[in-house]
Order: sequence, then C-alpha cells, then structure tokens
Amino acid sequence: MKATAEWDASEYEFGQSAELTLTVTNDSKYPILVRGSELNFRKTNKRLKETHSVSIDASKSEVLKRIPIRIGPWAEKAGGTGTLSITYEAKKGSSWEMQKPRKFPQNRALTITDARPTGQKIFISHSNSDRDKATVEEAVRIVKKAGFEAYVSERDIRLGDDLWEKILKEILHCDGLIFLLTNDGVKSHDMREELGYARMRNAMKRKKGEGVKIVPIVEKGVDPSGSLKGKEYKEIDLGKSRPPTEQIADIILDSFVGRLDQT
Repeated sequence: MKATAEWDASEYEFGQSAELTLTVTNDSKYPILVRGSELNFRKTNKRLKETHSVSIDASKSEVLKRIPIRIGPWAEKAGGTGTLSITYEAKKGSSWEMQKPRKFPQNRALTITDARPTGQKIFISHSNSDRDKATVEEAVRIVKKAGFEAYVSERDIRLGDDLWEKILKEILHCDGLIFLLTNDGVKSHDMREELGYARMRNAMKRKKGEGVKIVPIVEKGVDPSGSLKGKEYKEIDLGKSRPPTEQIADIILDSFVGRLDQT
C-alpha cells in the first residue's frame, strides 16, 4: 500500500484556503476497504482525522477525500511534512479482516508567505494587564500576517490629542474589531467603552459596508454575560504559559479573511 497527501500548490499566502487530496494505492493482491485516515503535521498539534468507506481493488488507486484547509501558523512550522496513517480492512477469501494501521511519511515542502496587504484595519480591544500582553502580541502578529493593519491604541501616541477622540475616530474608520475579553478584560472600563462605540457605529449604519465586524474572543471560564449578553463569541484557553496560537489564528482568519466587506 502507498498513501499520499497531495497539495494543490507548493506556495501559499498566510490565511489562504488550500486543498489536500488523500490518495491510496493498493499494491497488494487483495481488495482493501479504507476506514479512516489521520494526517499529523510535524512539530505542531495540527491533525486532520477523517472517516472513510472506500474500497480499492488490487493494483488500483483511489482518492479518499479532498480536504479544504486554511493555511495558518502550523503551516509555517510544518510545511507539508508529517505522517499519514491509514486504517483499513483486507478481504482474504470471503471475509474482511482488520489490518494493523499503516503509516506513511509526508515530506512535501511548502513555501508560506505573508498575505498581500488588504488595506483594511483591525482594531484590537484588550486589557492592559501584563498577563494579557503575550496574547495581544500574538493577535497583532496574526492580523498582520493575514494582510491587515493591526491597531492597538497605546502604540499610537499622539501628543496633545484627546485619547478618546482618537479611539472613537479609529473605531469609526476600522474594518473589524477584536474584543479580547479575558479575566482581566472583564474589569476594563475602556474595553466596554470601545465595544459601545463599535455597536453605536453598527446601529447607525445605513447600508452594507458601513458597519464594523465585531469578533468577541472570550477566555475560557470568563462569564461574558455583561458586555456580550446575547451575543455569539469564540472561546480560547489561556490557562497555559503560551497564548493558544492556533485557536487565535483560526478565529481571526475565519472571521475576517474575505468577510469584512459584508458588514
């Protein structure tokens, strides 16, 4: 048996949609029935686990599945390298027998580049606690790699200007807003004000494209019922020492890439 995970290109932009084609060649003298596959990418926790029911005659090849996948931080580390495991049965005589899973190294090198600038800006609303700094930095990094401008108010120093006039102007002209509600963020009056400005803008919009897309990201265990009562949100686990890069990237990429003009 041979199994491959073929990419539809060799170079991708960060955040781009890609497609993987899983193919199995049966080089035995028995028919086989593929029941499952699992692709684990090297140096990451990223994995693609699929259930199949694909029969393959002896000396034949079949496509198991074409899998859409978005290029994120995991691809920067692993490229296309990893291990593809196949679970299958073989028909010997009149009965099907489960076989020991087979593993196949995947060594495809991929080139990952930053996305081309979109000209769109994402405002990041967050607490100023030391605990949240690493998470904010990771959000900024991912936003920039995806082709957006990341706006963090304390990095935009305008001596003599009114702070809240500046923030209001940025929220009224940004294309998206990340509301990072952590355990410390719950206590932040500034964050509530920023969310209020974004909601005011959406309430006043007259047509599509005039609003701002609000993406709430909530720390696991935090009660969002105050600021986000009745609103949908995505949850992340900040219990570990490092920010959950893949979780943050999935939320940002799925929420903003190709979607900002719809608000």
